[in-house]
Amino acid sequence: MTHALIAAGLAALSIAHPAAASTRTVSYVDLDLSTAHGRVALDARVRSAARQVCEVGAANVSLAEQTANRACMAHAVSSAQQQFASIQARRTTSTDRLR
Repeated sequence: MTHALIAAGLAALSIAHPAAASTRTVSYVDLDLSTAHGRVALDARVRSAARQVCEVGAANVSLAEQTANRACMAHAVSSAQQQFASIQARRTTSTDRLR
């Protein structure tokens, strides 16, 4: 299964495909995630990395492989979103403690 690895404390998400030994890091340090534009840009980066890692759109693959690649991408995107939510929650908790 494909999953996003938590990169605690870093402004990046990591998407991995264990079967293919392929990983992509998605940086968001340059994005303002308090804006819709920043969140859309992060989503686009995550989806692009997941497409690459999961080989979505690869040529000469069977229907079963195409289906597996699309499932891989969906799982990778979902995992990255969960990872990001966890990072944001920790930041919010840390900020609340400082108040």
